[in-house]
Amino acid sequence: MNILAIDDEEDILNLVEEICDFEDEIKRPVMVYKSSTLEEAKECLSSQEINCIVLDINLKGSNGGEIVSFLKTAENLKTSKSCPIIITSGFINEDFSEKYHDVFKGILSKPFQSTELKELILKTVPKICETVNESQDDMPISLSIPFPIEELEPKAKAILVKIKKNNKIKGLLKSFKVNRDPNNFFNSHTGLLINLCLAISKKMQWSTDKTLEKFVYAAYLHDIGLKEYPELSKIKNLIDFEGKKDRLTDKEKDIFYNHPIDAYNAIINIPGIPQDVDIIISQHHELPNGNGFPKGIKGSRITPLSSLFIVAHDLVHYMIDNPKWNIKTYIKKRQSYFKGNQFSKILDALHELA
Repeated sequence: MNILAIDDEEDILNLVEEICDFEDEIKRPVMVYKSSTLEEAKECLSSQEINCIVLDINLKGSNGGEIVSFLKTAENLKTSKSCPIIITSGFINEDFSEKYHDVFKGILSKPFQSTELKELILKTVPKICETVNESQDDMPISLSIPFPIEELEPKAKAILVKIKKNNKIKGLLKSFKVNRDPNNFFNSHTGLLINLCLAISKKMQWSTDKTLEKFVYAAYLHDIGLKEYPELSKIKNLIDFEGKKDRLTDKEKDIFYNHPIDAYNAIINIPGIPQDVDIIISQHHELPNGNGFPKGIKGSRITPLSSLFIVAHDLVHYMIDNPKWNIKTYIKKRQSYFKGNQFSKILDALHELA
């Protein structure tokens, strides 16, 4: 469930975020997006599927009521035109409340008690939960699944819910400026990566609950170092980078090259992230021949879990680039690329999936 708070007062935005900590009550993750301007709000409504809006109609220098018109008239929004809206303002009078009480889900005059707003949102939640399909959440476990694994998918979904309950991780994901359209690169990339890691680890008999958890966390967080430049995540490897770097700024080049370490540093002190996830993330662009990045370490120093993730990550790019992908063709192309005992075993497991 996604809630958008639109207000030019930071205290109100933070209040909305605080009072929406009711995931356990509604049995689904809650994400609060905060916008202080109409432009930010419109961008959010265009790129996210918002389920409830808390709107101050008296924004500094603009009229929050424009959001109502924008919802009704704008095309190709991720948010439904019938998204429920709760109005807040310091200038609401009885005439306004009487005229619009059937239009909005709630009307609150500032200052208001936090409990008042929370009650209004919670009254709206049951109707939202009836209409929001879980597969429309920004948890792409059900997307792009080439190898359905019935006994593992519920575990992966449970891990994703756990990830979203970690406020620090939720903040990182929220800062990732990416379009959450289920058909876009980010979600396809993440969904495929989770599925491939689970499928390969099952073939290799590594599918313990702890191992699955590590791969799901790594799949979600490995590109967090690119949070300001998510388009760079489409660059597959250093060879691809060399072909595209003339079109990148110096800053973009540095960010891409260092993003595994930046992601490592972003998560290293976050409580609740399983052991080894930081190593997987820091090594996800390394190669057994030492021609990877950012450290250029060789196969003997790449951990087994990182090795599996590296192959799965490479295969995801291959699948996205080749809609008529074929595992056997991929293995033939990569046998000389992924040399070494542990990488060979991973390719053997892939061959069994073919």
